[in-house]
Amino acid sequence: MRSFVLLPAMFAASVGSAQTLLPNMPAPNLDLYAIEKIGGTVYIGGGFATVNGQPHTRLARFDAATGALDSWAPQVDNYVNTITRAGDKLIAGGSFSAVNGQSRLGIAMFDLATGALEPWNDVANFVSWRQGVAAQGSTFYYCPFSPCRIVAVDAATSLPTGWQSAPLFEEQGNINALMVADGYVYAGGIFRFASGPSVYDDLCRFHLSTGELDSTWHPQPAVNNFGVTAIVRTNDFVVVGGDYNVIAGQNRQGVAAFTPSGTLAPFAPNNSSYEVLSLFP
Repeated sequence: MRSFVLLPAMFAASVGSAQTLLPNMPAPNLDLYAIEKIGGTVYIGGGFATVNGQPHTRLARFDAATGALDSWAPQVDNYVNTITRAGDKLIAGGSFSAVNGQSRLGIAMFDLATGALEPWNDVANFVSWRQGVAAQGSTFYYCPFSPCRIVAVDAATSLPTGWQSAPLFEEQGNINALMVADGYVYAGGIFRFASGPSVYDDLCRFHLSTGELDSTWHPQPAVNNFGVTAIVRTNDFVVVGGDYNVIAGQNRQGVAAFTPSGTLAPFAPNNSSYEVLSLFP
């Protein structure tokens, strides 16, 4: 199985193969919530104001081979907790309301080649402490502020594709994590909605072809404060992180693995804390 990294609460643990720390690894002064490697460049996002003592407010990038910090330094006024590549664009999500002095409510697009902020703009659920964003190819997925459902935009044209999830989440449900894999758009967070006689809480998936709910997958995590905060795909599993201790009716301490068909896997690390905030495949 492809290895992944857990970030439970305030510390990091490596699971699987050994990791090598770069000797010149950049040092943000505050929280780091998002990491995305694109080619030879690593992008990071969080709550930091400086990196290596230089001004970098919530976004920065560095050379993946040497750790050398790049001069790219957008000005973001609040937390960035998601970074996703969509074609030749970079999508950042979080609880911010401005980027480079321009209004950007919870989501912003940058050109990867130039680093420039793109004119595309929408109102995401920026009041949420986390902002789920996912991408497949040049299409990215996120949750607008109202009505609360997942929509898709083609980053190449900045136009909506027309895809959207159904049914709607309850108003202002927090969609903390999104992922696209195996013909589904996965959603995790703190939310609730009804579909027929069933109620879905905090974790579900929608068909990529139609946007309709997959009613056969109903894991119902028993969450506490944060809800589901991360969803990643490894070679073999869909791995879900959060602050739950029960999922799909089984005990799991903040991290669980499902097969692509939706079956809970035996994988069950014994975390002393079950507040897993981020996962990195």
